[in-house]
Amino acid sequence: MKKALLIATSALLLSLLFVSAAPAGNMLNPVLIPDQLSVGLGPEYDFTYRPLRLEDDGKIQFMANRILLDVTFNPTSFFGLRLKGGAGDMVFSDPKLDKISGLDYADLAKDNLDDYHTPFNFVGGGGLDFAFLKDPNKIVGLGMSVFGLYQMGSQDDIKVSLLEYGAALTFAVIRLGTVVPYAGFDYTGVSGSMKSTQGGQNDFTMDITNDLDSPVGVFAGLNVVLGDNLRFGLEGRFLNELSGGVNLMYQF
Repeated sequence: MKKALLIATSALLLSLLFVSAAPAGNMLNPVLIPDQLSVGLGPEYDFTYRPLRLEDDGKIQFMANRILLDVTFNPTSFFGLRLKGGAGDMVFSDPKLDKISGLDYADLAKDNLDDYHTPFNFVGGGGLDFAFLKDPNKIVGLGMSVFGLYQMGSQDDIKVSLLEYGAALTFAVIRLGTVVPYAGFDYTGVSGSMKSTQGGQNDFTMDITNDLDSPVGVFAGLNVVLGDNLRFGLEGRFLNELSGGVNLMYQF
């Protein structure tokens, strides 16, 4: 047990150094879907950083911190439902809006959006997980998942709403005892809007989408089994975003 905790703590510290904080949500580790009907409950913290597009030609950097409560329901050993709810902030920085056609107030909007920061507000979503090849005689387990997360926030008469969604393919190592690493590929997208509600000439509405230059990313993480019903999770996601998360899950 002490060795497993030491490994988990060391990995967490290395990940914090690498991603500057510790995806939107931990991905499925297919090996750890329980073999019987169960309900899980636990806290999660995640950090995400990624480029986004504004309307046609604008770009902006997006960051968010989220504190969530995760609930899982596993009716079988090969299928799981995840629900997430909590609060998160949003930070937008370094907007590049000069090339947006017809945007006469680009400089004004740029001033309003540079280092724009919303306080913590609602975040919620969920996902469906599917697990295969869970035979302990095999080396690698295989899983698939689909997921979505909605976040909203407002500050200084600007309202933001974002929907993050995606799908993932996960490979997990089975034969390492209490430490169960995993890795995979994911496709994630973002859809949303940013609106000024001041009234008058300062009004603007901008559509938000993910940066289509890199919609496919990779992720890696590990779970540490701390007992029959408790596990600790750590994860990082890269290429299409620079994100990470930690969680603790108890299975009833």
